[in-house]
Amino acid sequence: MTGMYDRLIQKRNDSKELIDCMQKTIKLLLENKTDAEHPGMLLGDIQSGKTRGFTGIIALGFDKKYDITVVLTKGTKALLKQTVQRFKSEFQEFEEEDILRVFDVMEIPEDLNEYVIERQKLIIVVKKEDDNINRLKKLFFETYPSLNTKSVLIVDDEADFVSIGYRSKKMPDGKKEVDLNVISRQISDFRKSLIDGSDYLQVTATPYSLYLQPEDIVIKETEFSPMRPKFTVVLPRHDKYIGSNYYFEESQNDNSPAQFLFQPIDENELKTLSKTHGRVLENALNSPSVYHIRTAIINYIVGSCIRILQSGKKGKLNYKSSFIIHTETGKGKHENQSNLVNKLIEALKVEGKMKSSILKEKIIEAYENLKLSIELTDFDLPIFEKVFEKVAEYVRYITIRKINSDNDVLSLLNMSTGELRLESPLNIFIGGQILDRGITVQNLIGFFYGRNPKRMQQDTVMQHARIFGARSLEDMAVTRLYTTNRIYESLRRMHEADKALRKAFEQGNESKKVAFIQKSLDGKIIPCSPNKLLISNTVTLRPSGTLRVYGFQTKAKTHISSTVKDISTTLDEIGNNKYEDPFIIPLGFANELIDQIYDTFDPNFEIYGCTKEEFKAAIEYASTQTNNQKLKGHLYCFSNKKPKNNARYKDNQRGKMFNDSYFDGKSDSILARKVAIDIPCLFLSFQNGNKDDDWKETQFYWPVLFIQKNLITSIFTTDSEPSEISEDDETDDTDDTGPMYK
Repeated sequence: MTGMYDRLIQKRNDSKELIDCMQKTIKLLLENKTDAEHPGMLLGDIQSGKTRGFTGIIALGFDKKYDITVVLTKGTKALLKQTVQRFKSEFQEFEEEDILRVFDVMEIPEDLNEYVIERQKLIIVVKKEDDNINRLKKLFFETYPSLNTKSVLIVDDEADFVSIGYRSKKMPDGKKEVDLNVISRQISDFRKSLIDGSDYLQVTATPYSLYLQPEDIVIKETEFSPMRPKFTVVLPRHDKYIGSNYYFEESQNDNSPAQFLFQPIDENELKTLSKTHGRVLENALNSPSVYHIRTAIINYIVGSCIRILQSGKKGKLNYKSSFIIHTETGKGKHENQSNLVNKLIEALKVEGKMKSSILKEKIIEAYENLKLSIELTDFDLPIFEKVFEKVAEYVRYITIRKINSDNDVLSLLNMSTGELRLESPLNIFIGGQILDRGITVQNLIGFFYGRNPKRMQQDTVMQHARIFGARSLEDMAVTRLYTTNRIYESLRRMHEADKALRKAFEQGNESKKVAFIQKSLDGKIIPCSPNKLLISNTVTLRPSGTLRVYGFQTKAKTHISSTVKDISTTLDEIGNNKYEDPFIIPLGFANELIDQIYDTFDPNFEIYGCTKEEFKAAIEYASTQTNNQKLKGHLYCFSNKKPKNNARYKDNQRGKMFNDSYFDGKSDSILARKVAIDIPCLFLSFQNGNKDDDWKETQFYWPVLFIQKNLITSIFTTDSEPSEISEDDETDDTDDTGPMYK
């Protein structure tokens, strides 16, 4: 009889790449002893089809070895029910044939027939929550002890979420103590109690908590072993997958529509959205206080109507889209936002009935914004008149839903697909963390994101990004991400770290592929245990990458002209008046130059890219990572004598986005890359700083560090000690804890 796996993949018509991945995973599970300390890892991307992958692995595992699969899932009712339903759908024919049973652990009867236990394969879905895991342990070791004689595969879905949780807490006596959270302890106890021959597979798209752990963990005089993957199998991306690379790298391409994805919003407007008052509500269509959210929603409506017209032209008459507003966790604040959005839509409906000039003016602005990206594709751009007519007609069909509880999700969730049901052609969802892992929002073409926790946890924040996943390029041409420059910078840093770690996992032998470093209390750059980065600000240095600075503003000319002149004089002296070509300088000179340059920056303006401390630490570290003893502690340096005229902001008609392209890719980059082989190269871009370009009419130097080709990818922090977690932090729902990016 054909096995479960063969029947499943034939029914699903799985790709060769996915089949190879599933077979490799089971092969490695069978060949390796995956225990509490060394589980296997299936590494996918956010919203990339991980569930499909591990469902196939479960089926093949049943054919090859295992009697029971325990699936650990994130602690929400919605995701639990969705997971149970997904398995029941995938394995329906096998349940009907009495080959297999799927259970929610809390719904397994106390008088289950021995026929089921002895003769059928079991899938038990367990929410990562105290009562669920206690029930699991009771079933295995008390109610049905025969379960513990069987071979078990534990599949830990979203393995980084509460599966691993260590916290450094300050005790009343002032001492620090590392604590393991309750769920982590329960999972650890259960997996250690299973018989030999049972295995553990972690499934995640954000493996940071799994990787960034102490080498040895002693908690309240009890030793725990960190979970380090025995092997890693990378889940293949499907051809429609859009991930962080599109948002943070493809967006740098001037010929790509991705450059228009990010639309900067004002920090102050986020505060307004939290406490919308009557005057703003009554003037939602014109109030300057809510300019960005209004622009975002109107852009979304216009983008949706463009897609409706495009789809209709191809014979698809039921195109539906979605827009998410995710700026707060508090339900009261969601209510404020819902009131504002409803008022805005009501006003737009009134204008739509009249096809007023006010509406037309706003639609023109949105149309011109979206036109910028669509014209960089081969897709049809409907004429404005058709779009305007469609907006006036379809503004009546907008559905607005608050999603801030399990019940809200359950009422809209398609259990078989994991997608929120779209009730009308245009759908606006307002919510918090419930719009998180496992929830897919179909045709998401607008994301207004403003989560602003005290500390930003990488695996949590990246999972907020419902903008990743299967996306059509037609949708991407009208898609926009609305957030602040500061949050976008944090997301970019996360992408850099994610790419570095992911490359290490893909290549195998992770520990030797990424260097973790920190700046110690005495100012030295030293190797760092990865767990030191759990709650620290980090910078990623990739071979042949760059370290850039942007967003800053200079001080006035009267305050910095002498410093700028001193920098020019220093370059002239140490470069023998030939500093337009790279020359070697010692680390000390480089540090002095960076000190002088950052001293010309106005401290009242936030600096993005990297701080002075980060820039100097990067120079110090990179310049010492060479086997050439003569070059150790040195780097190349050069500058331009004729000043450049780079603007502070990029001029691309999408709002004020800071310019991070202030050197010439055809000359400056080529010179730097030519020498940055074993040591880095510092380029000091000499600028005019014209008032028309939003500068203060003064010359200044703008630094960029070209990382050498021969450098191990390195993730470092300038914080000498990770900060403690206070009692307040544990209960504050605006805090994210874990790998931190300030």
